[in-house]
Amino acid sequence: MRGKAVPTPALYLLFFVYPVIQTVQYPLTERDGYSAEYTDVGLRNFTRLATGDDTFTSAVGNNLALTVTVDLAQTALGRLLARWLIRTTRASTLLRAVRLDPLQSVVRPGARSRGRSAVRQSPRSTAGAPPESLPVGRLHAGITTSTAS
Repeated sequence: MRGKAVPTPALYLLFFVYPVIQTVQYPLTERDGYSAEYTDVGLRNFTRLATGDDTFTSAVGNNLALTVTVDLAQTALGRLLARWLIRTTRASTLLRAVRLDPLQSVVRPGARSRGRSAVRQSPRSTAGAPPESLPVGRLHAGITTSTAS
């Protein structure tokens, strides 16, 4: 059975390249759908679709309008939400709790029950300290340090 394996490039050509070529070739022909006979028509199908079909042009216009509208609305709402989350008001604190608290329990299950934050912050007392005065082996700003013996 050693010589019976089909090489990978042959499988790639058969299952990927050949169907892509057929997909490009199919709209350039005129077929009735029942027989194997066809006529090459070139780009006439595309021209007829773009100029003679009002339903198609209306659908393309509707899709473009919807895409632009949704993208602009999502961007505007995302920026607005980001601005609200940056502020330090009661509303932003509530918004952070409602929006980010479920994520905290997914990132680290049990974080809420232990009363700890999911992200450990470094102590303020060591913020400007030289590296040699920092405690070794503790977690500071997400980086574990250790000494080499």
